[in-house]
Amino acid sequence: METGISTRTRRLKQDLISKACYKGEYEQGVYVDLTRERLYMESYQQTETEEQVIRRAKALKHVLSKIPIAILDDELIVGNPHADPKALPIFPEINVDLLKEAKEDGYVREEDKALADELIQYWENKTIAVKVAENMSDFEKELVKSSSSFISTTWKDGIQHNVPNWDYVFENGTDKIKAKIKKKIEEITREFHNGNPSKLKSLLNSKYLYQAMIISLDAVNTFTSRFSKLAKIKAANEKDEKRMSELRNISKMLVRVLRKPPENFHEACQGFFFLHLILCCIDTAAFGSLTRIDQCLY
Repeated sequence: METGISTRTRRLKQDLISKACYKGEYEQGVYVDLTRERLYMESYQQTETEEQVIRRAKALKHVLSKIPIAILDDELIVGNPHADPKALPIFPEINVDLLKEAKEDGYVREEDKALADELIQYWENKTIAVKVAENMSDFEKELVKSSSSFISTTWKDGIQHNVPNWDYVFENGTDKIKAKIKKKIEEITREFHNGNPSKLKSLLNSKYLYQAMIISLDAVNTFTSRFSKLAKIKAANEKDEKRMSELRNISKMLVRVLRKPPENFHEACQGFFFLHLILCCIDTAAFGSLTRIDQCLY
């Protein structure tokens, strides 16, 4: 009987790749992966005339439907923002200068440099940083530029810390939440046709928001379903009976993860991690670390 750290955990720790930036440099072999960025841009190029909230939802769905995924050896809680553990995320739609710096510093692979240039050109004057700057006085800009404060980091890098309503997701599941949103859309549609003309703009904006929620929830289900299918395929090709059984159980669990309230601790951890990954696919480090998982799962 094993005591202390298990053999599996020891192997997982040995396979970890540090992607911390130390003295302005990353570990050798670490690079910026532009797959998410390409997919995000593709979606935005296709939705130029649509509402911003709808565009973001569709971009998320496009990313989660197309981004390469992987299940690594020994994993019981699966998921990674990149199929390659050595890949770094970057978010040019927040601040395109981040991608410029990554390219100059040699973290963009040679085969991706043309794509990097395309992304820079597309986002140059459309980023969140640009929009924030447009609404700042010269004094505020200089203050932020010369400061190492959290405000400076938020403006330039999009880093913030929001805490999603984890309890609501786990208590309801996305299927039930989606049903509630559809009822809201029905209510708004009735009020839109019968209500006060002065409220039409507000009602229309609410409808766009709820429609974006539906698109986003569909994106979540697509992402979890892709991993379920991948686990099933890997199980069929696995020779080790123990790992085969684990992969089959993972595949079965992922059919309901996030869609329904979790039935056990494993499912809750998997759902929590998946939701964290999905949120980080659209909002960089906005969701920080796994926010007080002890309280969320208690």
